[in-house]
Amino acid sequence: MNFAEAVISVFRNYVNFSGRACRSEYWWFALFSLISHAFLYLVWIVGGAGVAAGAIYGLALALPALAVTVRRLHDTDRMAWWILLSFTPGLALSGLLASIIARFLWDWSIILIFAGGVLVVASLAAWIWFIVMMILPGTAGPNRYGPEPLRPEPDSDGGGQAATAATPPDIGAGAARHCGQCGAHLQPNARFCAAGGAGMEG
Repeated sequence: MNFAEAVISVFRNYVNFSGRACRSEYWWFALFSLISHAFLYLVWIVGGAGVAAGAIYGLALALPALAVTVRRLHDTDRMAWWILLSFTPGLALSGLLASIIARFLWDWSIILIFAGGVLVVASLAAWIWFIVMMILPGTAGPNRYGPEPLRPEPDSDGGGQAATAATPPDIGAGAARHCGQCGAHLQPNARFCAAGGAGMEG
């Protein structure tokens, strides 16, 4: 799946939280989101565009970003709740701020600094594991969330095979003919055996 196909697929499944998404769909859309936000920020800096427009655009991308992330987790046969790990950098920042504040405001700041440091490390470790999950390949073949994104299963009714099986064999004029009585080879257009007068056998 290339860049354009990935972006189109994500927007086509704007609020679809079921099924699976391959790695290329997720990461191409992540690149698209990064480039588009950087472009809007540049326009805001250079052209003085309103902050509201960027906020609206960010909200518009939030739902498809969440949806494709959930489907990417499904592709690795994981539940959607793992998406909570993507928000752990916020916890890391909170722990860092708590450590800084405790350093200057409270006498028992050593405990808070230690707790804040543990929170920062744990949050960063959780976020790294989330990135690893997004990099991991999907499960081979279908899983509980559906078939492989790039290799969908054929129709369950086996229509193609049924049509092939229903097609009768070619018994046209060029097929081999034999006498049903004596087994002699007959000419392609012959209707009766000259020796025994028996009908042909296809």
